[in-house]
Amino acid sequence: MSQEIVETQKIVTKIQKIGDIVKKELSIPDYQRPYKWTSKNIIQLLNDLYFNFEKGKKVYRVGSIVIHHDKKDNKHNIVDGQQRLISLSLILYLLNNNNDSILTLPLLKEKLPHTISADNLINNKNAAKQFMQDRVKDNAEFANYILKVCELVYIELNDIDEAFQFFDAQNARGKSLAPYDLLKAYHLRVLKTDKVDKETTYQCVENWENAVSSEIANLEQVISNTLFRLRRWYKYQHAESFTNKELDTFKGYNADDNYPYINQQLANFNLYKLYRILPTRIDRRFSQLSFQSTQPIINGELFFRYVEHYRESYVFLFHKKNGFLNKSEIFDKKLTEKGGLLHFIDSYPGAYRVGDRYIKNLFQCLVMLYYDKFGQEHLVQAIEKCFKWCYRIRLMQGRVFYRTIENQVYAENSLFFHLIKSDNPREFLEFIIDKYEQEFDTNNHTGLATLLEI
Repeated sequence: MSQEIVETQKIVTKIQKIGDIVKKELSIPDYQRPYKWTSKNIIQLLNDLYFNFEKGKKVYRVGSIVIHHDKKDNKHNIVDGQQRLISLSLILYLLNNNNDSILTLPLLKEKLPHTISADNLINNKNAAKQFMQDRVKDNAEFANYILKVCELVYIELNDIDEAFQFFDAQNARGKSLAPYDLLKAYHLRVLKTDKVDKETTYQCVENWENAVSSEIANLEQVISNTLFRLRRWYKYQHAESFTNKELDTFKGYNADDNYPYINQQLANFNLYKLYRILPTRIDRRFSQLSFQSTQPIINGELFFRYVEHYRESYVFLFHKKNGFLNKSEIFDKKLTEKGGLLHFIDSYPGAYRVGDRYIKNLFQCLVMLYYDKFGQEHLVQAIEKCFKWCYRIRLMQGRVFYRTIENQVYAENSLFFHLIKSDNPREFLEFIIDKYEQEFDTNNHTGLATLLEI
């Protein structure tokens, strides 16, 4: 019997045996991240379970799960605990000799909407099978122990708003979910409310998950280190670290909010969609969606497209092999090292220091902002201007902190705000860098003075 702990109109909390839970018609909602447990995680779970099984422990509590009971569709959506529930279902399936007619496990029939999930499931299946062959003497007895002795704290929420608040609260204070996961959950919820077709939803999620750990233009590079800082600096806000406390930076307004600037963005989006259908009748400028990094966010599909747009821009500019910053025209004849400017800023003596990493990030943010605003027009000259303004910081002082960077951003003669106010490339390039005294690297050991024309 389940031990009832708390029951209100919105929340039911109880201790339940794993056997009672895995038999439920559980579903994985769109806002969930992929199944990311690796073979290391599932072997650790198996080790814990088998250790307590061998010790004959009468009660073993595996953890907690949070379920949203959608009474309208009669679905039990997993809010928290997806990784553990899929892994437990997989273990029980293997212990029952791959026969789900003996033990019904509905969760394993759920479609996993990410290629990442499918790959991890296959790897974990092989690792779990190996563990059972090596360690488990009686599969049926071990399965019976998991089903009837092991427990989970089962929390059921009936209200979708309550479920998302719980989802945010549970993961904001722990280390299980990054801010990106919470952002994805928030915007997928809006996307679902907007009744966007399944193919679009799938593509948004797939692009997002591919970006999580991509070598180039991953979410840390694009969101945390670029868009977050540009958006916060634009509003004179501190931007050192993107955490769960700053999620509002990327939460905006819904498409049905009747604000003129939202209507303008939606009109652009609709013209883009019309162009896809009638390319000969719509201006070619609408063949691609256009964004501005500091623009207000429209929740849902346009947010995912916004992030993907800047991932593409990041690759175009900063790809180590093919990025625009590798062009030989930049600082012509002064960069002889293979790889151009990108290679130089990552390899000059001292480039690895924390302060130099801060300067590099400021430089990349400014280049992104220029490209965002004016495209490739005079981009080579703009890159050189941004480089000279940013890297003069290294020659001005020996120690550079993050606050040093923001002091420069907010300074009276700031290139950042000059770029914000510039209406065209010519106006931007007219910026005059104030004279400064070189206090550091007076022997030009780094090679920076050569590029900065000191």
